[in-house]
Order: sequence, then structure tokens, then C-alpha cells
Amino acid sequence: MPSEEVEDEILALESIYEDQFSRTSDNQIRAIVRPEEDAEGQSEGTSVLYIEADLPESYPSEATPDFSLSNINNSHLSAQTKEAILNGLLDQAQEQLGTCCLYTVIEWAREQLPEWLASNVTAAREPAHDSPAKEEPNEPADAKAQEDEGFNTKGMSKGQKRRHFDRFGVATEKPRGHDWVDLVSHLAKR
Repeated sequence: MPSEEVEDEILALESIYEDQFSRTSDNQIRAIVRPEEDAEGQSEGTSVLYIEADLPESYPSEATPDFSLSNINNSHLSAQTKEAILNGLLDQAQEQLGTCCLYTVIEWAREQLPEWLASNVTAAREPAHDSPAKEEPNEPADAKAQEDEGFNTKGMSKGQKRRHFDRFGVATEKPRGHDWVDLVSHLAKR
């Protein structure tokens, strides 16, 4: 069971972040980090980061949280980007050893997220030294990977198809109604 200080920190974080922060068990938390909002209230980019942390019994006095990015929603990040993020989170937590640091670490991650996503895109575009050059540069990488795996949306539920479309775009299947005529304007012409 976490200490009273940790309980108070988790309660405060739940009230600050509402649906973007949750407790998955007594000593585990999950935070959804979105990029900072600009002056118009729009987030910079669309990607989010799911940070999970195990809180050891000796947290915060002697130990830092054990951060993890193993959530399936982080699969868009390269291994190098995940490693850089984890190193940064650990460094931030170690700087504040002895105090509750989750709020500070989450806010720091929010500030750094656009930079991490930009480096992730750069890493994804650079070919590995060991791999041969791609023969078909015009075809999206996600669509090619799906074809290689024999990916098919026929057996998917409606929600699974929607999530698939949100993640991969129009590379494999267009959403239902993408070419429908606006009914009101069509009837107005008669």
C-alpha cells in the first residue's frame, strides 16, 4: 500500500488530469501525455504518449518510479525514440529524488513531446545501415507492411475498422460514406 504522501500525489494528479491520468493498481499509474496547446487551444500534432509507472514501496524518499512505454498505443514510436524518452523521464525523476515527482515529470514530457515526435519521424525516414534500400518509394510504409502480413479488415468490427483507419489512414480501406453526396444539397437541386 502506498504511503499517504503518494496517495495525496495520485489524488491530486487524478483531479488535475482527469481522464488523462488513471491508477491501474495500488502501485501503478498511467498518464496520457498530449502536446501542449497553443494560443487557440489546438494541440501541436495529433500523437499522444502513454506513460506507465510502477511506484516502488520506497518512492519517493529513496527510489524513483519505474517508467514504461510498453503500452500498445506507443507502437508508433521507434525503439530509439522510446529509449530517449525513458532516459529523459528517469533523469527528471532522479533530479527530484526524495520528493513526489510525477507531476513535474508528466509536465516535462508534455513540453518535450513535439521534439520526440519530430525525432521519431526523422528516425523512421532514415534507412538502417544494414537494410537494403526500398524499391517502391511511392507506396506508404504502413500499407506495404500490412500487405506483407496479409492484413485484412474483413473480419474486423466497426470500432476496430475505425481505429485502423485513424491509425493508418486511407492506405488500405476507405471509411464507409467517404464518397457520399451531401443529401441536403443534392435534394435542394431538385
